[in-house]
Amino acid sequence: MTWRDLLSVLQASHAFSRWGRSLLLSAMVGILAGCVAAGLEWGLDLGSRHLVGRFTYLGGSELLPLNLGILFFPVIGGLLSGILALLFKVPPYPQGTESLTRAFHFDNGNLPLKNPLVKAIAAVLNMSFGASVGPEGPIAGLSAAIGSKIGHIFKLTIRERRIFLIAGCAAGVGAIFRCPLGGALFATSILYKEPEFEHASMMPAFVASVIGYSTFMSFWGYGEPFLSGTSSLAFTHPSELFPYTLLGILCGLVAIFLSLSFTYVRAVVSRRLPRSLVLAPALGGLAVGVLASIFPQVMDGQYRFIQNALDPAFFSADGVHWIKWSAILAAILMAKCIATALSVGSGGAGGVLGPSVFIGGVTGAMLGACLEAAFPGSFPEGLRQALIPVGMTGVLSGVMRIPLASMVMVMEMTGTYGLIVPLMLVSVSAYIIGRRYGINTEQVASASQSPAHAGDAILHFLETTSVDALMVREWPQIVSPSDPLNTIIEAIIPGTRPKFVVTENNQVRGIIGAKELRAVVSIDDLPTVAIAADIMECRVYHIAPEESLYHALSLFQKYNISSLPVIAPKHEIFLGMLERQDILTALDVYFETMRRQLFSEHQHIQLIESDDPLRLFRLNTLPKSRELIQKIPVPPAIVGQSLRSSNFRNDYRLEVMAIEAWEGGIIAPADPDYTLMKHDILVVIKKEPNSCA
Repeated sequence: MTWRDLLSVLQASHAFSRWGRSLLLSAMVGILAGCVAAGLEWGLDLGSRHLVGRFTYLGGSELLPLNLGILFFPVIGGLLSGILALLFKVPPYPQGTESLTRAFHFDNGNLPLKNPLVKAIAAVLNMSFGASVGPEGPIAGLSAAIGSKIGHIFKLTIRERRIFLIAGCAAGVGAIFRCPLGGALFATSILYKEPEFEHASMMPAFVASVIGYSTFMSFWGYGEPFLSGTSSLAFTHPSELFPYTLLGILCGLVAIFLSLSFTYVRAVVSRRLPRSLVLAPALGGLAVGVLASIFPQVMDGQYRFIQNALDPAFFSADGVHWIKWSAILAAILMAKCIATALSVGSGGAGGVLGPSVFIGGVTGAMLGACLEAAFPGSFPEGLRQALIPVGMTGVLSGVMRIPLASMVMVMEMTGTYGLIVPLMLVSVSAYIIGRRYGINTEQVASASQSPAHAGDAILHFLETTSVDALMVREWPQIVSPSDPLNTIIEAIIPGTRPKFVVTENNQVRGIIGAKELRAVVSIDDLPTVAIAADIMECRVYHIAPEESLYHALSLFQKYNISSLPVIAPKHEIFLGMLERQDILTALDVYFETMRRQLFSEHQHIQLIESDDPLRLFRLNTLPKSRELIQKIPVPPAIVGQSLRSSNFRNDYRLEVMAIEAWEGGIIAPADPDYTLMKHDILVVIKKEPNSCA
């Protein structure tokens, strides 16, 4: 099967179910995102080992290495990042998760590949030279752009494109963090400040994340979790809630400090260096280099220091007292926050997801050292170790405003399922404290404030109501191909818009509407005894009874029609008609029911009854049919004249379809030279602006 064949299959609603198409495209997004994540991980591993890794060991406890390579390496990374941005005209902001959040809410799910791709490559270079950034944010943005691109390739709707934007993000995060469930929850909750999820994207996000994770791990192997040696950690006694409560508060405060540092640096850079795409990241890199010359751990982008901090021997190797370790860890924590703000806030490529996880781990290690210094021997070693992964959850929750997703992500990354109780406590505590100062400036408070969810009540009704529920089963205007035009004219109900369905053996052969009847007037060689087959429109747009009203409206708009024959898909049997006006009527009934329910539960809202703002949610923008068939007497001014001699069409702006002669009989099509009598009746079609055929 060729690419074009696959495209045609996926676009055919009857050849492939909506769910089947969604799952297949989600798997495709997952494979591509997993491959991209694996490639960027390979580049990061290679660059870190051969560049900054050659000058110092970032996972150790050494301080003040005073190495010129460490000092100037982040400058080179910032320069390369700025040069790439300048060459490809990529703006420094928004970064990673901000770009996909903005694309979802405000750009109709459009996230072009170029900017995220350039930023992802630049982030790998930046990290390889020691910048305090993470690859996870850029990978999330690039994977989301892949999902958006898939939506464009297969010509999906805006709503579907948003869904695959989120699915791409889920696949990228689930792969790079090795947390498929956490990746899906992250992608569906990162859009909002409140703990809400994008429910419509859940299933595609799960599928894409699983496939992305599996693809990534097929390159890097299934082995130890993100951090090793943590799977045996567990919550064992209620007394442990005290240190975990302290950790939740501390993580919230650290999240605030990181967010404010990032916001301040970005504000200063945008205000004082608004056009310097190269200079600003280089200066930020220089500042990071100065910090790294004192604390090289700030350049650790692969969590080596956190892994080593889990080992009890790490803190006893140099004979340093716990009080000193508390001060050292606090200094590393502050330096990492500032270095991250300088690296990312100055416009350097990279994300804050990874640094947030690192900072959370250091926060937990610092609290453990403080407790051991204050209460020697009072807390078991397992508790001090457990504070590290739990701290990762807390800071990530507060910085990104994703309490549930951060908890699941860390559990999968570290295998610490026995810490579910403290993870919940710390995640929620840190979120409550730090939620006001989150880093993602593109988040909106909740789904109700997102432009992507304008008219959710209407969409829910249209998507959950099938055509079968509203179609007219006993359609009165049914004719056969051999029925004469006179029979059709006689069946027209005055004041209505005709829509005759031409059927043979209960199968639709054509449609005769006002457009076709009006065209009769302009046919010079129409047979004297015209039949339905002569004037019908053979191209018939139809719909299946199980399709949604949302899909029906898309057909009404696409083909500019007002009625759709409902046909059984398997046997192509005519079942009835669906009229656009009936959908409008059903919506009126639906919202009137909602209005009554609203006022019954919230009586004080009745104060706005007179304004009735709920009408703003009605589909008043849908065009209504205004093309009607009328029967009118012959105007006195043209009695005794013919249609041709009286110039009736131009003077009265009406098309005469037929003439009901006073002595009996119907002249159809109308004879332009027939002498009009006083008691004759004209069957006319009146066309007003914005009518549909």
